[in-house]
Formats: sequence, C-alpha cells, structure tokens
Amino acid sequence: MRNSIIVPRITPNHALTKKTGNTYYTRSPAYNLGASHSDIDSLLDAIVEVPIKRHREKYRRALQTIAINLFFVEQAKKKLESGTYVGVTFPRTKNYYCRGSRYRIKNIAFQPVINILDGLENKGLLRLHRGYKRSNWTTGVLSTSELTQSGQSWLQDVIQECTPIELDTNAEIIYLNNNDHKNIEYKDTKETLKLRSELQTFNQWLCKHKVTYIDNETSELITPLPFFLRYVRRFRNNFKSGGRLYSTVQVLRKTERRTLQFNGEDTVELDFKSLHLRLLYNMSGLPSPHDCYKIDGISRSMAKQVALVCLNTKSYESACKALRKHYKDKPYDDIKQAIKALIDAHPSLEEHFFTETWTTLHYWDSSIAFAIMKSFQQKDIPIIGIHDSFVVPATAEDELRDTMNREYKALANYDPIISRE
Repeated sequence: MRNSIIVPRITPNHALTKKTGNTYYTRSPAYNLGASHSDIDSLLDAIVEVPIKRHREKYRRALQTIAINLFFVEQAKKKLESGTYVGVTFPRTKNYYCRGSRYRIKNIAFQPVINILDGLENKGLLRLHRGYKRSNWTTGVLSTSELTQSGQSWLQDVIQECTPIELDTNAEIIYLNNNDHKNIEYKDTKETLKLRSELQTFNQWLCKHKVTYIDNETSELITPLPFFLRYVRRFRNNFKSGGRLYSTVQVLRKTERRTLQFNGEDTVELDFKSLHLRLLYNMSGLPSPHDCYKIDGISRSMAKQVALVCLNTKSYESACKALRKHYKDKPYDDIKQAIKALIDAHPSLEEHFFTETWTTLHYWDSSIAFAIMKSFQQKDIPIIGIHDSFVVPATAEDELRDTMNREYKALANYDPIISRE
C-alpha cells in the first residue's frame, strides 16, 4: 500500500503542543479516501461495542477513512524529528457532517465516525485530546485522535491487507473559504460551473498518465494512484480572490520531484523567478529588477521569507510577530531592519505591503498556472503544477518555457524571468 500513495502534508498544532507540552503535528481528515479491507465487517464488530443493526455501509466507510487517515499521519511522522507526536483532527460535532453542504463527502456520517473512534479509544488503541470552543464561540481547537503504541501495532497489521480507495469520486473541487479558512456555501453560477468543468476535465486527463518518483526516505519507487494527482482550487471570499490549485502531489520535496517520471520519461522543472514581487511591478505598469530578492544586507532566502510575510499580513506589527516566530534566534532589531531593507529595495511596492495582497497575487498566479496546465492538456503532454513552477517531460522543456512566457505576458504585459530547478 505504501508504494501507491503520496503521504499528505501535516502541520504543527501549536494549541495541542502548548496544552500537552509535547510537539504535535496534525492534519484534517481526507474523508474522500479510504483503506479497503477484505474482512471489514469483522474489524468493525471487534471495534464497535454495540451491534450495528442499521447503516452498516456507512460504518464500513467510516472505518475505511479513519484507517487511511491514521496511516497517513503515521507515515508522515517518519519524516519528523524523533519524539514528535502526530494525530488526526476528526471533528466531533454534527455540523461538520452537515447533509446540506456541498463540501460533505457522501456516506460519511457523524455517528459511525464517533462510535468507531470511541471504540478504538475504549480498547486502548486511540488516545483522544478533546477540543474546545473559545470564549467567543466563533473559534476553537479541534479534537485530535492519536494512536497509542498498541494502536500503531493494530494499524500496521490491518493496513498490510488494505488497498487505498476513493470513497467519493464527485467530491467538490472548487472551494470558497472565508478569512478563518472555513468553507463558505455558495450557489453555482456560469462562472463556477465553468471553473469546475475545466478542472474536472483536466483532472480526468492527468489521471490517465502514469507518474512515478523515488521516495527520499526509503529509496523505493512510488507509483501513486491517480486520485493523488487530482487538483482542487481554493478561493477566498469571492471567485476573483485566491484560487490557487492544490494537489497532494505538491508535497513532494525538490529532491523527489527531480526523480519524477511521466509514462517512464524523465522530467524537468521550470519556475517563475521572484514571481509575486515581479507581478506587483508589472501589473502596475513598471519593469522589475532581474532578481527581486537580491537585497543588500540580508540573504536571498531571508528576503524571500520577509517579502512573503509582508505580503500576507495586514499590519507592520503582525509581520514583525510572524517573522520573530520564524526566526527565533534573531534579535527583534534584525527583524525590523530586514523589513526596512525590503521596503528600501522596493519603494514602488510599499503600498502593497501589510495589506494582505496575497489574495490578489494568488488569483493572478493561479490564472497563469492553470492557463499553462490547460495548454499542455490540449497537447496531451503531462504536466504537474506547483504554484509557480511546473514539471513536464524533459523533451517538452522548450514548449514549457515558451508557454510560461506567453501566459505571463498575456496577463502582465512584461516578460517573466524563468529558471530551471
């Protein structure tokens, strides 16, 4: 099973880390995926303490998705430092399983999920860290389920006989989120129907191609199942804001991406250099420096991080706070000096800093990215997009460079700078 999946990304859970004193990484469950087992009913009966008289199929699906999501975080744990804890934030409130939501995965129901999680906990296989609502009742901390040592052994035995499956092939792929990253319900329009249709068509086409890569840790050849290649788009508040394309395949490290093959053919990756700062210059009708991150007094990597934060935050103070968190060993004065160096290097862009400009930038870069990806779809040349870079067969490098130039210039009226990864 391991050789047919891409392990999704897990992220630090600061609230749980603070609460327990241990370093925790967690992820939200991918309810559209499951682990098929030939004797799923026997597993269910051993876990759930009450007889399952109704909705057995929903219980099967619940166990399938719980098993694969626990497997994901256990695999991701192998890439983290020793002593790190992992878990899955399975929601324990009915609202998350709302039948009327366009984001709901079919046949995944609240009660079967909770009964199975409780059964695993009662048998000592799962440890539950209960979530809570904050005082204002608008935000809170999700409950986290973590395998115990016995649970890890149980899962290892179970997963050996499992096959990854897709539980809902019609899951929503066009997301609209609010500023708190919560899904927003919306009514379809001609615009959203077109967005969905184009992305569905692209996903169906991409999944016909065989993709392989070499795993960093095991050096094994991985042939991910097609549904790990599918993309979704995430917009923010409206459909002219955000809109970036996300796929599990994007979690591959650079070293792993260098080993990618499409249908047995080696690949090449090209990326837009200094994309966001260059777009701000060019969309304002201004030429840009060759390397927007070459700034006196700070390293290029730090310049890139400072620019990212200053474009993503809504105030100077919040930018300082975010950078202090990222650069814990740097004095506060160095952080402020780095921000000043960025502004001094790009005075024409000062109005764009500390205004959460990222939503506009993501709309621009995703428009360029999907235009490039659709162009390759039309030519039947496989392509994977990683926001501002693209992987194609090595024989299509010139085609990719020409397409990136054309689509960038169509939006920004300037030529981009393209580099080879």
